[in-house]
Amino acid sequence: VEIESENSSCLPVEKNESGIGKVVPMQELVEKKRALLIERKAKIAESRKFIVDTAKALKEQREICDRGRKRVLDLEKQRDSLERLLLQASQKLVYARKRVTEANAARPRGSERPANDFF
Repeated sequence: VEIESENSSCLPVEKNESGIGKVVPMQELVEKKRALLIERKAKIAESRKFIVDTAKALKEQREICDRGRKRVLDLEKQRDSLERLLLQASQKLVYARKRVTEANAARPRGSERPANDFF
């Protein structure tokens, strides 16, 4: 239904689908426009609520991502520290093996050992 003003009388005219028009009382026109305005305001309020809810959800997701990033950085630091400890332990093991090998090479063998040597 389309609402127009007729040029000659300045009264509101309502046309139906077939284009036939009829004069609409001013009160009815005001009520229709008020209903349309209320409907538009409701849609705007709904859109604003959606925007606010979306913004809140995005903020929460951002906070979750920030906590995740911080956790990843902490885990990377921890991994680096453990890798350094492993490298140090590996170097100590290599050094200890070398000393054992040197000590074994320096020990007398078989019949060369003194009688009181239990090793």
